[in-house]
Amino acid sequence: MLLEKQVLHNRLRCLFIDSNERDKVYVSLHIGSGYGDRIIAKNGDMEWVGSGTTNILLNIRKNQMKAKRPDLNFQSIITMDTATLFVEVPVSEVEEITEIMLASLQWEDIEEEEFIEQKKASKRAFLENLDHVSFRAMMEIQAYAFPNRLFSVSLIEQDLEEVQFEDVLTLQQAFFHPDNSVLVICGDMNKINVKDKIEKQQMPYEKPKFPAKHVYKRAAELVDQEISQQANTSYFIGSLAFRSERIGFSLEEEHVFLQIIGEVIFKKDFQVEVNKDHASIIYQTSLKTRYKQALLATIWSKNKFEQAKAKVYERYRYVKDNDAGMYSFIYGQFAVKDLDLSQLLLEEEILGFDRFREYIDCVQNTMAETKIHYSNGG
Repeated sequence: MLLEKQVLHNRLRCLFIDSNERDKVYVSLHIGSGYGDRIIAKNGDMEWVGSGTTNILLNIRKNQMKAKRPDLNFQSIITMDTATLFVEVPVSEVEEITEIMLASLQWEDIEEEEFIEQKKASKRAFLENLDHVSFRAMMEIQAYAFPNRLFSVSLIEQDLEEVQFEDVLTLQQAFFHPDNSVLVICGDMNKINVKDKIEKQQMPYEKPKFPAKHVYKRAAELVDQEISQQANTSYFIGSLAFRSERIGFSLEEEHVFLQIIGEVIFKKDFQVEVNKDHASIIYQTSLKTRYKQALLATIWSKNKFEQAKAKVYERYRYVKDNDAGMYSFIYGQFAVKDLDLSQLLLEEEILGFDRFREYIDCVQNTMAETKIHYSNGG
């Protein structure tokens, strides 16, 4: 796959990815706003815009797209730091769908009736999902894996109950604009002529009427802890948080290094989370194993490092070569967090064992492990 990156006159970042898909194109819009957003600054005051608001707004946009093209499967995905709209389309319809996607940033109005219906739907779906212990556990562990976020499951429930129509409009103006978004189009670029149209499209960037930004904790303290929760079935989940502030490694380096650690320490059932102010691994493996101790006790060798790195890059290449939809989705998710997947892939030969050891030395005294056990006994 080849990649072309463009930043348009309205500051919208566009990624055009060439793939082996001949009949399908994947179009996605990635917004820098997610469950971790709790506050924005408005007219010098701190106005709360809760985590649940992103869920409501993104699904309103998805439903507006579905109304225009009910034959397509528009998907909405929300993480702690990102909100994504994603769809697979025939090559002949890329221009139309791209225009529909971009309209969600600027032109589409939101009616209060849409808000009321989506608020009910989002609240109902969230509460139903919480009945599944795996969903609840993944939501709850993120408070520890993302230590600087003002986030909890109870806060989301509160947001979905108390959010007002004006809050959704505030969030739209604060975060859903070209300067905080990445558009990804992935397909056979010899058949897709959408680039010229996007470049010419009039989407004048206007700064929000009030300054807005993510507001997080700063360098939250990381501590080891074990938590017991009551649930209708037994389940466990954990996280290793490596840092809560920026250190002297690129996000691309760190993402690979944590994948290598995961490959050696966890081997399966783990996911890596990296952003400017945190780095962590979330896992669903053994309740009894103390993975922080296991990592600190690991004797690393160049051979062990190289074998794990080879497996990590093999997975990257497999997705890149065999799953254009997933590859384009990951690319956009990374990009909106200023993590460059193309740079990560280019660094395979550069990332060496000595640099990895420097990273281990840097984080070994700050990392902390959280384990949550769910059971009928509490």
